[in-house]
Amino acid sequence: TMSKTAQSNGPGILDRTEKEDRFLRQHRADFHGNEEIDFSYENIGPDGAGILSGILRRPTVSELLKRLKLNGNAFGPTGGAAVVEAMTSLTGLQELHIGNNEIGEACGADIARILPTMTGLQILDLTGNNLGQGTCAAVVSALSALTGLRMLSLGDNAMGEAAGDGLAEALRHVTALEYLVLSVNELGGRGCAAL
Repeated sequence: TMSKTAQSNGPGILDRTEKEDRFLRQHRADFHGNEEIDFSYENIGPDGAGILSGILRRPTVSELLKRLKLNGNAFGPTGGAAVVEAMTSLTGLQELHIGNNEIGEACGADIARILPTMTGLQILDLTGNNLGQGTCAAVVSALSALTGLRMLSLGDNAMGEAAGDGLAEALRHVTALEYLVLSVNELGGRGCAAL
C-alpha cells in the first residue's frame, strides 16, 4: 500500500503526462497496486475530473482496477460527464464510490446505462448527486444485472414516492444485498410500503 503522498507512483500510471503529474502532486491519492484508486474528498472539481478521466482510460489502469473511490470531489455535471465517460472501460469494477459530487440527472442516466456492464459490482455509492426521480428510476432498473451487489447507497437524490415500487422489484434480483441507504429521498408512505 502506498501512502497518501503527492509523489505516489501507482503502478499503471508511471508514464503519465506532465499535466497528470502536476495534478497528482496537487491532490493526494492512494494507489493500492492497480486495483484501487482513492481520490475521496480531494475536491478536484470539473477540471481535475477531466485529468482523472485520462488516467482511468489507460489500459494499464482500466483492465485491473477493482475499487474506484471518488466521493466528495465537487465534479458537478461537467466533471461527472468526463469521469462517467471513462468508466465505460471499467467493466471489472467491484466498488464504485462517486457520491456527493452533484453530478446531476444527465450523468446519472449515463451511469445507469453502463451499470449493466459492471456485473461484478459489489458496492455502489451514488449518494448526494441530485439524480432526481427519472434518473433514479433508470439506475434502479439497471440493478437487476448487479446480482452480487452487497451495498447500495442512493440517499439524498430526490427519488420520490414512485421509486419505491421499481426499487422493490429490482431488489428481488439483488439477492446478496446487505446494506441499503435511501435516506433523504422523500419516499413517503407509499414508497416505504413498497419496500
